[in-house]
Amino acid sequence: MHWKWASVIAGLGLAACSSQQPSAPSPAGVSAASAPAQQACIIGEGTASWYHAGGRGRAAAASGEMVAAHRSLPLGTLVQVTTLDTGRTVTVRIAGRGPFRHNRIIDVSQPAAAQLGILHDGVSRVQLKTDGTPDQACPLGETRISAN
Repeated sequence: MHWKWASVIAGLGLAACSSQQPSAPSPAGVSAASAPAQQACIIGEGTASWYHAGGRGRAAAASGEMVAAHRSLPLGTLVQVTTLDTGRTVTVRIAGRGPFRHNRIIDVSQPAAAQLGILHDGVSRVQLKTDGTPDQACPLGETRISAN
């Protein structure tokens, strides 16, 4: 009699193991098993300012996009900008060069500045991060951290 129950329990265990559990979709069609752990590269801390959409002929800013200007990051790089005073964060795409004042590390568009809450003051102390993966080295001068 006991062997019947053992067979039933074993059968249920195998059925449970064979059922597929739904999983969250992975970004950009990369399977979850092959996706590397997310890490971030800290670019640095410094003063951010914002520019008006009509200033310096920035077409992307005029369209209301979350964009920014940086002196050396490749165009198209996504950067997380976090204000050190409030902790507000916005992700911007590097779309131009600047800032051209020596004491600034990034110029953000007006919509990005509004989300960061720096429109009134015009400047704020910020930290800049880029997303990365373990197989991609951080550019020179950046520090890789775990995104836990």
